[in-house]
This record gives sequence, C-alpha cells and structure tokens, in this order.
Amino acid sequence: MLTGRFSLKYSWLPLPRSFFGAGQLEYSPHERSVMARKIDPLNKKLYGSVTAMLTVTDVKAAAAFYQKAFGFAKRGIMNGPDGKAIHAELTLRGTTLMLGPEMPQMGSRGAKTIGASPTSLYLL
Repeated sequence: MLTGRFSLKYSWLPLPRSFFGAGQLEYSPHERSVMARKIDPLNKKLYGSVTAMLTVTDVKAAAAFYQKAFGFAKRGIMNGPDGKAIHAELTLRGTTLMLGPEMPQMGSRGAKTIGASPTSLYLL
C-alpha cells in the first residue's frame, strides 16, 4: 500500500477474475491434469507491448463516447467503493485502451481540466 505523497484513494480493490478475461481458454479435465501450466505474467493475450491509458473526468461517459464514436467494445468497467468508475478497458481490433479518472494527488489530470491534450490517439 502506498502512503504519503503517493497514496491512492483506492489502495486495494478486489477485482473480479472475469474483468481480466479469466476463463477464456477451456480445457478438458484430462488436459488440465497433464498439461504443464504456462504462466503469462504480462497477459499478452489481452494486452499489446504498448497499451494506451487516457485520464478522463468521467470514466463511464468517456467509455460510452469511445464505443459510440469509434466502435470500441467494452471489456469491463471497474467501480470503486463509492460506485464511481475507477478503471475501464475498451478494445478495438485487438488493441486495448484503458481509461482512468483524474487523480490530482498523483498529478493525473484529463485534457478537459488542463485545457489541452498532451497526447494524440491514432485509430487506423
């Protein structure tokens, strides 16, 4: 758990396994018993070498916008204890886009707050 200057509002949240795509590969009981388990710590099946993370003022509204405007599919939205969205993952043609809320205490602010965008997003 982070403390002091780097403390987070939500220091630990239980995450549902389904949010991260767990259970997508199904094996028979025999295959499970004889196959060596191969661990993929980087979760390469769901994430590329570089994954974009955008800071937004309203995670749910931004997710809905990207779905409607650009055709992203929703992988999942995680809510904090207060019911507000604290993380969203969207996909488009095998690429993941993460969305997170502003966290001024961490220096993370969205384009709306700072009045400009320090990033560009190219959808090809």
